[in-house]
Amino acid sequence: MLIFNTLTRRLEELKPRDGRRLKIFVCGPTVYDYIHIGNGRTFVFFDAAVKYLRYRGYSVFYLQNITDLDDKIINRAKETGTEPSVLARRFFEAYLTDMARVHADAVSYYAFATDFIREIANQVRRLLRMGVAYVAKDGVYFDVSTFKDYGKLSGQKLDQVMHMVRHEMSASKRNPEDFALWKFTDKHEEGWNYKWGRGRPGWHIEDTAITEEMLGKTYDIHGGGTDLIFPHHEGEIAIMRTLSGNKKMARYWIHSGMLNISNKKMAKSEGNMINLRDAAQKYGGNNLRLFFLSAGYRSELIFDESTVHEATQNLNKIQSLYDRLMQKDSFGLGRIDVPEYRNRIVTAIDKDFDFRSGIMTLLDFANRVNTEFNDLSEDACKECLHFLLEVDSFLCILNFSSGHDQYDRIIDAILEIREMLRKRKEFELSDKIRSMLSEAGVEIEDAGAKVTWRLRQ
Repeated sequence: MLIFNTLTRRLEELKPRDGRRLKIFVCGPTVYDYIHIGNGRTFVFFDAAVKYLRYRGYSVFYLQNITDLDDKIINRAKETGTEPSVLARRFFEAYLTDMARVHADAVSYYAFATDFIREIANQVRRLLRMGVAYVAKDGVYFDVSTFKDYGKLSGQKLDQVMHMVRHEMSASKRNPEDFALWKFTDKHEEGWNYKWGRGRPGWHIEDTAITEEMLGKTYDIHGGGTDLIFPHHEGEIAIMRTLSGNKKMARYWIHSGMLNISNKKMAKSEGNMINLRDAAQKYGGNNLRLFFLSAGYRSELIFDESTVHEATQNLNKIQSLYDRLMQKDSFGLGRIDVPEYRNRIVTAIDKDFDFRSGIMTLLDFANRVNTEFNDLSEDACKECLHFLLEVDSFLCILNFSSGHDQYDRIIDAILEIREMLRKRKEFELSDKIRSMLSEAGVEIEDAGAKVTWRLRQ
């Protein structure tokens, strides 16, 4: 299996440090607000990648951090009159709910930064003793000039880095490129007391303390969005490699590309931020997940009505095939060469998680089965169904029936009431029913006089 390593800028063969066991860390959210669809793309990709690795026989421990205390959380808590810890917990729960909407549930462990204060302080102490960190008026800083490889991940030289960060110069820093390991706070703010001063962690050291404690000084894969390469991941490398003395912190660095809105960068300053939960409710979590996986993960992804519609059409083809196979009750003697399609999909995705090519192959498979559908034998149908479920173990895009007749009858009854309201032109109430069912995971499709529904899993 080949992976594009951001650090070396080339495809490399995946070679775990420990047989078939993999340790993977991906930077999680700062829980001060709902996550947006750009976050969603990153987390869905890594969810599918981890599930695919497990499908391929690897034992994967997938660690994700949760930044539950920083300036954004503190400022938002003040605005809303909430304790920072309460606000962070609320948005972490919202994050889990949003991840469930797009079936991203592969994480083995969520590590909260505030649960690792002792480990963070230990790293600060060791860096001070080594002389690579120093105490300034407003915090403890890492002296970047002591780490000669700073900028290697992002492909920058130190003078370029200095130019980029000069506008962030703090009067108490020795060098403009130095970054905070510990930020001093007063007694009225969230903080912990240590001999170098009362405060709270800087951004980069949260992750290095968590990964050193849970994964070791060197592990297999570190992932995140490309926006984290500089300065976040550069800072992590400087800290951890300095502490360990090792040549590598992670053997492979994987970064997912940016998501833009109709060829425009998504940003609060542009006023075009879209929350994942709003997009999932509008388009359906399964459709959104397939959309995220339908482009090369390192490429830019354009979000607009046409690109999401294309993903929806593709999902309908795959879902319709699954439904047809489940309902087929007359059989012939025909068969499909399922191993050929399995091999094509595995070959595609084995080359740097090319889910796009894998999905295209799956659509070819759907077309082939539909063409020969009437002549398929019972065993062939079972083999095709098994294959769809096999691929769905990492794509996670199929809808399944509830399996409970009573539950189905309840939804059918609600839809009958909705249809009566529509005939009476009470559209506001009928739309409210549709919205409430959607929030409960029931997708309704109106096709003229015919109304069908599916469960989002």
